[in-house]
Amino acid sequence: MPKDPLSVQKIHDLLARRQRGQSVRQIAQGVGLSRSTVQDYLSRAGAAGIDTADQLPETDAEENAAFGLGTSDLHHIALDRLEGE
Repeated sequence: MPKDPLSVQKIHDLLARRQRGQSVRQIAQGVGLSRSTVQDYLSRAGAAGIDTADQLPETDAEENAAFGLGTSDLHHIALDRLEGE
């Protein structure tokens, strides 16, 4: 896994490309990631029962809304992480 997790939009793109029949190599080249990173995310999504892009929210904001997180909540979470809590 990369140091920084991929955005929901990027994961959505990986799954959509896979749905269209692209190989891991084609996806990696198309999105600018290593093949191992693409394979890792696709494997993790599959293990979680997510095999199509429409099973994910399309944006980070939609994901946050789905989990009831607002901008203020996210700000506090980020501050807690920065402060080591």
